[in-house]
Parts: sequence; structure tokens; C-alpha cells
Amino acid sequence: MAAPLEALPNAKPFIATYRSTFNAAPAGYAAFAYDSARVIAEGILSAARANGNKLPTRTQVESAIRKGQVKNLLSGDVTFNSVGDRNSATLYIMKMQAGKPSLYAKSTIKAPRP
Repeated sequence: MAAPLEALPNAKPFIATYRSTFNAAPAGYAAFAYDSARVIAEGILSAARANGNKLPTRTQVESAIRKGQVKNLLSGDVTFNSVGDRNSATLYIMKMQAGKPSLYAKSTIKAPRP
């Protein structure tokens, strides 16, 4: 189950734009999919710049993502460690009440290795 989009730090404009465009609420993982695509796009752009604005290799993109920091994602800022894990992430704990999920708590989780 995805975290409620309203719990994400920068998701409010995304939710409003999505609703006005598609006349429906975004699905639970829509914001995380958007963030993932943005991290990949930023990595490709960074790798291309480092490669003299030429098509980067997959390895160059991977390296650029791991070295980079992407700010102002819908779910907050993100950085990665040397093995590709996020340095920290938010764990959303949900509870079910009367058959409906709601946010119970959230906790910041740190990567187990540098």
C-alpha cells in the first residue's frame, strides 16, 4: 500500500495538476513513479553533460545517479550511496480503520551501509 500522497512533502501541486488534467485522483504510487522518472532523467542529463553532451553509456548514467542529489522531488530530496541504495527514505506506516487506510506514523530509515 502506498503512502497517502498528501503526506509527501511536495506533492500538493502534483495532486492538483493531476486532478485537473485527468479529472481523477492520482493512484497511490503515481508520485513515486514520477520521482523515479525524474531521478533517471536527471542522471541521463548529468551523464550527458559530463560526456561532452554526447550520448552517455549505461555505466555513466548509473555513476551520475549514484553521485548526484536530486532536490525537490514530490517525496523530498534524494541521494544514493556507492551501492545504489538511497541514503535515507521515509517509511510510511498505515493503519486500517473501518476498511479505510490512513497514515498512522512515519519514520526515516537510513541505508545500512555507506
